[in-house]
Amino acid sequence: MVRALEEASVKASPECVPCIVGQVLRVARQVTGDEWLQRRILREAMRHLAKTDIDRTPAEIIPEVERLAHRALGTHDPFAQVRAAMRSAARALEPEVRARVEASDEPLRTALRAAIGANVLDAVVFGPVPLERAVREAIEGGLAEEAYEALRTDLEGASSVLYVCDSAGELVFDRIVMERLVERGKAVSCAVRRERMLNDAVREDAEALGIGEIAELVDIGAEAMGAPLALASSEFRARFQAADVVLAKGSANFETLGQEGGRCYFGLRVKCAVMGRVLGAGVGDALLLRAGD
Repeated sequence: MVRALEEASVKASPECVPCIVGQVLRVARQVTGDEWLQRRILREAMRHLAKTDIDRTPAEIIPEVERLAHRALGTHDPFAQVRAAMRSAARALEPEVRARVEASDEPLRTALRAAIGANVLDAVVFGPVPLERAVREAIEGGLAEEAYEALRTDLEGASSVLYVCDSAGELVFDRIVMERLVERGKAVSCAVRRERMLNDAVREDAEALGIGEIAELVDIGAEAMGAPLALASSEFRARFQAADVVLAKGSANFETLGQEGGRCYFGLRVKCAVMGRVLGAGVGDALLLRAGD
């Protein structure tokens, strides 16, 4: 499914509050079975939410609460094992995806379908997921034509592309998309985080997959999910402004960059009913979105 966006806006709704609390509980359970500690962390999270400014995007609010949980749990990376399992699952599926991309009449479109399908790899929201089925269904289900055709047209006149990554597990498939962009003669910058935040991709993950060999790695720098420009590094802001096309993965990047103009495209899975209402889609739908001019 593909949509062009005009005035889509994603601010936190009342439904986001219990969802955020549920995410904190999943983080706590990932680290400890101690129910007393889990309750303590939930109380701290709810106290913070009671006094925080909710008139912001979920991408800005969630990291504040997650950092409280991490401090109480004594860990900065509660999803290390989950992320390793996601990478293993993605690497196991990689040969099949590469073969299908190579055999496709439109390799970039097929690679995008796979990468968007893999956006289901979100340990905080979805928990364990059947990656193979999600990616295969995305490849076979396809994308509606209007936004992909707009992307292809924009790429024809573009010399530079900024690719903004989401979760570490998706990087295997993101690299396949970036390879296709490089084959089209595009200078690709790949934006990742310097430090861990939930299961987001960091420089270490990208380097392990050799992405630095085909694209220049850029630090997002924001202390929030997604890439809010007001909080982003000067390096990221410069690349964002200079890029002819921006291709960003995941809901948080859409929440924070979705109003930045028609050269921005977003590949994501709809992960909640609030986002579904904004986009007119169902939970779990795989979308390619084009920001409104």
